[in-house]
Amino acid sequence: ATNNGQALFLGTDPDSVAHKLYLQHGFRDVNTAGHMAWYARGQTDFESAWFVGKSPEIEQLNWRHWPAATPLFLQSGPGIVRCAPLRMFWSDLVEGPLLPAIETEMKRLAQGQAPAAVVLKYGPTGAVLGMALRQRDQIWPATFTVDVFCHQDYWSRAGDLLDALHLPAGETHVAFGDASCPAKIDALKNAGFAQVAVLPKRIAADRGQIDMADIIQMEKS
Repeated sequence: ATNNGQALFLGTDPDSVAHKLYLQHGFRDVNTAGHMAWYARGQTDFESAWFVGKSPEIEQLNWRHWPAATPLFLQSGPGIVRCAPLRMFWSDLVEGPLLPAIETEMKRLAQGQAPAAVVLKYGPTGAVLGMALRQRDQIWPATFTVDVFCHQDYWSRAGDLLDALHLPAGETHVAFGDASCPAKIDALKNAGFAQVAVLPKRIAADRGQIDMADIIQMEKS
């Protein structure tokens, strides 16, 4: 706080002594996985200032986005599948999963290749308001797994993020969504994806919940 920091995010064992100490020093639980947050002026004030920005720009994923993407993926709200290629589901800390994606983008940039991961960034604050990413499928040849996730106020830019990936022609692109986030399904449909399957009761509706949710599989060829 003395360095003008507005928020801190971390992960710890919810049954640990460290977790109790963080609670005593102003941190609060974000979810049941031990992810915690501290806000200098409260969560509402932070998010109202962070998730705002006129004319945010699309950039290739890079190291500046590593800490700035945390509030987007840790926020509560709609969207079980947040980034399937990175195995990001529900509210979660993105720092670990994002590292290899950034390293890949740095190599692509150095080799002059088109981006495979892009973000929607508001310049003055550096806030990441959305992200789209594609990765080669680990099982099927000539197949990419694609995903896009945005703050609720910026789903109108999801199509721009997907366009920035320049999805290769002649390949199959697979994406996953769920009924809790219809804006994502609409964005994928507008980008040329079509629903091909519903995977019944594939994942918990939220972290730690017993209720299971269907997952919608979409494809574009």
